[in-house]
Amino acid sequence: MDICFIFNFSTESHLNQYSFFDIGRNHQYFDDKATEQRFLNNFRKKQLPLLEFIIDSSKRKDHKFSLYFSGTFLELLASKYPELVVKLKKLLDNDQMELLGGTYDDSVSSLFSIDVFKATVEKHKKLIKSTFGYTPVNFTNSVNIYSDALSEVIKDLKFKSTIVPMIDWFLGDRSANQTYLSSDYKLILLLSDYKAADYMINSKDSTSLLRDKSLSDRLVVSQIDPLKTVFKRDLIAVLNSLKTRKSRFLTVSQGINDHGTKEIYHMPETVAMNTSGRDLSYFIGNPLQQEVLEKMKTIKSQILPKKDDIIMTDLMKLSTSDNFLMMSTNNEDGEISKPYDCYLQMMNMLADIETRLYRYKI
Repeated sequence: MDICFIFNFSTESHLNQYSFFDIGRNHQYFDDKATEQRFLNNFRKKQLPLLEFIIDSSKRKDHKFSLYFSGTFLELLASKYPELVVKLKKLLDNDQMELLGGTYDDSVSSLFSIDVFKATVEKHKKLIKSTFGYTPVNFTNSVNIYSDALSEVIKDLKFKSTIVPMIDWFLGDRSANQTYLSSDYKLILLLSDYKAADYMINSKDSTSLLRDKSLSDRLVVSQIDPLKTVFKRDLIAVLNSLKTRKSRFLTVSQGINDHGTKEIYHMPETVAMNTSGRDLSYFIGNPLQQEVLEKMKTIKSQILPKKDDIIMTDLMKLSTSDNFLMMSTNNEDGEISKPYDCYLQMMNMLADIETRLYRYKI
C-alpha cells in the first residue's frame, strides 16, 4: 500500500485585545511576542519531534513526506531554528521531501476574495523560494477548501494538483484512494482520507490497514496537523509501526506519478475539511462568522485599487481559519468558549482598517 502523508505546520497569530475605543487610534492587531511564545511552546512539544522524525525517515528511499509550512510558521522556524531549515533544504535538494504551496497565513480568503487568495498564495510561494530555493508544484488550501470554480484559479497559479476533502455521499461506491481530475480536466485531485488517517493514528493495530487487500494497489492520502489532529496514541510510534515492507511513504508528486488519473471529481458547491462533516459550517455557519466575512468582502474591494500592501497583509492575517473557528458556536470539544468576544474584536479591527482606507478619500 502506498501512503501519502501530508504534514501541516502552522502557528496562530495571537490577536491583541482590541476594543471599540481603539478604532482609529491603534493599528496593532497582533501580539507578536505572544505569537512567538506560542510557537516555541507548541513547537518544542509537538512539532519538533515530528520534524526530526521526518528528517531521519526521509533518508530511506521508500519513506518520503510532503509538508506544508504556513508563512508565519516558516518565518519563526528560520529565525529560531536555522539549523533545521538547512537540513530541510538538503532533503529538498536531494528530492527526499516535498513542500506544498498554500496560503501564507492559513487563510480562508478563497471564501471572500479570489484576488486576496491569489495574493496570499503568491506571497507564500515567494517565501518558500527565498528560504529554500524551491518552487512548489502541488497545492493544499486552508482546511482543504475546494470547488470546481476554485480549481481553475489553482491551475492559473501554476499548480498541477490540490488536496480536497473526501465526500462520502458524492463518492458513492467509488474509492477515495485514487487520484481524480477536476471537472475541467485541468487539475489533479488527491482526496484526503480522514477515515484511514483516523484509523491509522488511533486504532490499536494500525498495521491491520496494511493487510487490507483492497488497498494493496491504492494510494491513501493522510493529512495530519500535529497541533490540531486528535491523537489517542503517540504519532511517531504509529508512524514507526507502519514502516514495513508492505508500505511505501510517497510524496504527493510520487503518488500522482505512480497512480493514474481517470475519473472526474465534480464539486459544484464549496466544501472543506472539518471534524463534523465536509461543509463550511465550522467556519461560516453562524451570523457572527458571516458578518465578518461580508465585512472582509467590502474591505477587499477598497484595498485593491489602493495597492496598500500593509493593509492587505493585515487582512490576510485576520482571515486565518483559526480566527473563524474561534467564532464557531458548534465546537464539539468545548475548547472554544467565547465566539462573541472574538467577533467583537474582529469587527473592531476591520472597522479600524476602514478608517485607514478612508484617508485615501481625503
